[in-house]
Amino acid sequence: MPRLLILVFLVLSIFLSNHIYLNDEMLVILQVQSIESGFAIEIEKLLAYVGTPWFEFNGEKYAPFSYLLPILAFPIYKALLFLNSFGYPDLILALIAPAGFLLLAIQHRKYVLLAIAFFLATLLLFKPIYRFEDWAGIYALKLTNVFAIAITAEILYRMLKERFEDKFAISAVFAFVFATPVAYWTLSAKLHAISLMLTASSFYFLDRSLRLENTKDLLLASAIAGLCFFSRAIDGAILCFSILLFLFIFKRSKLIHAISGIALGYLPCAIFGFAIFNLPLPIEIIGNRFSNVSYIEASDPVETVSLIPYAFAGIKNNTLGILSYSPVIAFLIPPAIKALKAKKFSFSNFEKFLLLFTILCFLIYLPFLSDGVVKTGVRDYRFLLPIYIPVAYFLAKAKFEIEIRSLPIIALCFAIPAIPLVSLLNIHELLSFAYLAVSTALALTFLLAEKFKNKAEIRSLSILPIIFIVSDVTKAYFSPYDVHFLNPLLDRLVELLLWLKG
Repeated sequence: MPRLLILVFLVLSIFLSNHIYLNDEMLVILQVQSIESGFAIEIEKLLAYVGTPWFEFNGEKYAPFSYLLPILAFPIYKALLFLNSFGYPDLILALIAPAGFLLLAIQHRKYVLLAIAFFLATLLLFKPIYRFEDWAGIYALKLTNVFAIAITAEILYRMLKERFEDKFAISAVFAFVFATPVAYWTLSAKLHAISLMLTASSFYFLDRSLRLENTKDLLLASAIAGLCFFSRAIDGAILCFSILLFLFIFKRSKLIHAISGIALGYLPCAIFGFAIFNLPLPIEIIGNRFSNVSYIEASDPVETVSLIPYAFAGIKNNTLGILSYSPVIAFLIPPAIKALKAKKFSFSNFEKFLLLFTILCFLIYLPFLSDGVVKTGVRDYRFLLPIYIPVAYFLAKAKFEIEIRSLPIIALCFAIPAIPLVSLLNIHELLSFAYLAVSTALALTFLLAEKFKNKAEIRSLSILPIIFIVSDVTKAYFSPYDVHFLNPLLDRLVELLLWLKG
């Protein structure tokens, strides 16, 4: 039974909302709505939109983003609109987590009363969302992403448990989802979750190929890497280049199989580009380079180098660094220092590939971080999300363990204070600086974790990033026709705080 898939899906579904983090998501919603009419978007439907990141082709306007996520979300979108004709699809969505936890609680009797209370509270506190049909697209996209990252969690777990103890594999997966920006961007309409799912799948089969020395798994890994072009073009390019470079260095005889697999996996992307735009290229390349639309520009060398310290730690235009956003990564520093002192480095072929992929991902994306991430003022360097898959692997190898039973309490300790602070006191502008201070303290704590008696409890604090999932949604509440949590308990809490604020 895929237990982590189910658990991650249920937990993330609690935090579903119709909040939009970036302008881009409005265009992605239009992409979903455009599928029935030839993929051309109707930009007149955009409200309060900043910028013009669309391009014209044969008199029609298109978004310069992949259509893979909208295509996957389209069946859910149509199903939600169909259900909206008969009742409240938002109630069905809100009951996913309570119903799921109730079914799980039947197997663990001591949680049954709590699960029943959660289910009944959801029913009693439910209020329908005004004009749900306007929000069906965003919910379809986010639900698709939640499915994708739940599958990613299960794939990652299966890859890790073949090498490490079960408790370390589970802890690393929870850290991957909740102690990094992964959950934050999963609960958006961006394509990162789909790309992470394909990347993790490719890693899984490449690992099998290297361990079992078979060609079939290498072909699968390469084909999935080629398909990744259809989700995020640069992610796909980095993944494919990493596989080819690794094989060129270590297993040159396997190169032809990888090239064949990549070509096969790239076919859907090529067919889509050729069918719509007469070019067998990813739509990001077509939209950004062949239509006078320069959506994301590379920084000059000086700015690129100056960004390196911020990419690791610190804050720049509201954007936290990899370490400052995810202090759990500090846990990997002591083992690395010990290995350096002992001059003992023992890496399997797969681990060498992971290190190569991490370095390439960081370097290739570095020139685009300023224009594509920092200037938008988002919470983290989201282009670097694929790096957290190797991070999860090395966390498991370093015997990182968290106390799973303590996670709900710790999540509440982080999330609940964030809601009144942002909603009632309106200090969201200071949240990043407060977070930076807390994450720095936690990073130092993880560096000294060996000195604590209950190490697993201390490491459970790594899910600090959960506060952004609630705080960034909370600050957008201001009218009935606006942002709301799908979960009635969270929604009623925020409404109460807004009422108190007046």
